[in-house]
Amino acid sequence: MGTAEVIVRTVGAGRPPCDADLSPAILGAGRTAFTVLELQRNMSWLRDSGLAAHLDAVLAGDLAPPPPDSRIFVPGAEGGEPPRWTPAARNLTDEQRAAAAVWQLARAGASALRGLAPDAKAVYGTGGWTRSPGWMRLKAAAVGAPYRVLAEPELAALGAAQLTLPGPITPVAVHETIPESDA
Repeated sequence: MGTAEVIVRTVGAGRPPCDADLSPAILGAGRTAFTVLELQRNMSWLRDSGLAAHLDAVLAGDLAPPPPDSRIFVPGAEGGEPPRWTPAARNLTDEQRAAAAVWQLARAGASALRGLAPDAKAVYGTGGWTRSPGWMRLKAAAVGAPYRVLAEPELAALGAAQLTLPGPITPVAVHETIPESDA
């Protein structure tokens, strides 16, 4: 979870997940399915909308008002479609809009994750955004499964090594586990 939120899963030869890109598995059977969500672009747009201080509070876990039931934020989409507010956003304070927008981004990631791994019992994450406790609690709540933040600082290099070796690499250490009920 850095500039983008990338959700990856190896899948067998059965039906491919909806809305996922597929690639042949390297040195193995099956395929690799992945989805990419533009996290940083959406967060930058929200910051530029004057919500920087409120976003920082949500991401730090200092501000977590209950998200509104209505969908008030639409994340940017493929092809450069910009993020936007829905008309319901006019009735909310800046604090509520920030919390609702971050919740909507967490829900978008949860939806993509459940599309790839509907039965996931735990989710593993790494990257800069995993250092935001409020974000990780919202992610775990949206997915309904705990997130395990990996302690490996060079996960991309570890992943590349995994792809070139014939056998599995010992898993990296888990730095922190964020339970879904902690949100």
